[in-house]
Amino acid sequence: DHWPPVNLVCSYIPRSTFEALYGINLPPPSEGEDPNRLPTAEELLTTYGSMRGYMAVNGTPDCPRTARYILKDFVNGRLLYCHPPLDVDPEEFHDCGLVPKDLMEKQSALLKKKPKEATPSQSKLDKDFFKKLNVGMHSKGSVNIRQTGGVSMGGGSVSGSMTSVAGKPWKKHNNKGKREKLRRVYKDGE
Repeated sequence: DHWPPVNLVCSYIPRSTFEALYGINLPPPSEGEDPNRLPTAEELLTTYGSMRGYMAVNGTPDCPRTARYILKDFVNGRLLYCHPPLDVDPEEFHDCGLVPKDLMEKQSALLKKKPKEATPSQSKLDKDFFKKLNVGMHSKGSVNIRQTGGVSMGGGSVSGSMTSVAGKPWKKHNNKGKREKLRRVYKDGE
């Protein structure tokens, strides 16, 4: 199983280090979450796997393969982490910079190109979902067709359609005004 070791690596190394080292843009935390939280293993593996083109058969990122590359970089020392001394604050100790200078320049260039927000925020999504589009009642049942002079308002001759049904009940030529399912007629609140 590849999730626990990658979760451990994600708990040691901050989001900015992954973004600078691998040149990826990890998805930002959701609205209700801490904006400075560490990335999750799922965020890291899916983003890095899709960026590198490691895809499974069904088109999703190949997380086990991606995890092997991340863990290899951690073991070989490309992803730097060490425990601080006992008398030093861990946040202060790791604030000195775990990314080489050339990668920091690359990171600053990536941050300038970073899109504002790719996914809609939760409040915008809720607002769009609960917005009233077309409120109305749709019902299925019998339809009253008014007849004027042998021609129905629905179109076609009444006598012509009745003879084909009455004479040969197995013939189905009279379905021009066939009733459609309401889910097909009123798609997406039209």
